[in-house]
Amino acid sequence: MKGGVVIIGSLLWQDGSTHEPWKPVRKEWRDNYLKPKENYIPIKFPIRYGRYSENNEFPVQINNATHSGYEIKTNIQNRKNDGSYYLNTNNKAIFPLYTMVLSLGNKDLKNYGTAFLCPFKTEVNTIEDIKECVKQLSIAEGIFLNENTFFRKKWGGVSIYVSPKFIRDNKPFSDEIFNLWKEKLGSKKWLSQFEGFEDDNACILHTEGNKIGTINLDTIIAQDSKLQSEVHSFDFLLVAVTVPKYENDQIKRYPSSKEIGQFAQSDLRRYFQNNYKNGITTFQDVDILKHFN
Repeated sequence: MKGGVVIIGSLLWQDGSTHEPWKPVRKEWRDNYLKPKENYIPIKFPIRYGRYSENNEFPVQINNATHSGYEIKTNIQNRKNDGSYYLNTNNKAIFPLYTMVLSLGNKDLKNYGTAFLCPFKTEVNTIEDIKECVKQLSIAEGIFLNENTFFRKKWGGVSIYVSPKFIRDNKPFSDEIFNLWKEKLGSKKWLSQFEGFEDDNACILHTEGNKIGTINLDTIIAQDSKLQSEVHSFDFLLVAVTVPKYENDQIKRYPSSKEIGQFAQSDLRRYFQNNYKNGITTFQDVDILKHFN
């Protein structure tokens, strides 16, 4: 099987984990399991900013001791000469932001953003091989808990897209894949966190039937039509999915461009800015940038 990962956020450009910036778990995962960056393929994908996050600890590089009027102190010194700090702000200042989620919207391609299809270095031959791919992605994404629990946490999980051609040509194996995801991501309670958001005509994950817990897309579309045949050559793609969450988590809606932009300005991690710089885009980006001072 030819497989890969769809990357929609900081997994593309952040080397350390969010909570351990001195430990290059993400860079090591990319180096060990993915082909070199020149093999990444830009694809049209249903992504947007939609998970509210707040913290007063940040893995960032800084040049001075203040940010947006708040004094900053470090509780962990520079590690391995990479310029990364784990920062605490005084006065318990909070710098909220919205991170990336998947959202089908009304399935209009003009509302899709740009993500990256990143090929695995080696082919996958068995269901155990797929589990190992999930495990390593789960470690890089911070989903991994232990050897028996690495498909999902409350806030997110690892889903899969299986190509229609592979399903037609390899029904026993594809059924095995779908049974695995039904077991690991098939909880109605867990899946309900992705359902019922304003603007979505359907859920990004299958919530019933034999494909429950897998990505609810019929095809993957290359940004450049010349690469479409290459995209179609993949048998499966893993995708880390994050549960959408509005600032008021009692309301199932997505943030406005203004809300995203205002938070992005003061975000010490510079999540939006790094996504944008590295080619991960959404249909809202132009409007988001208008709300930067």
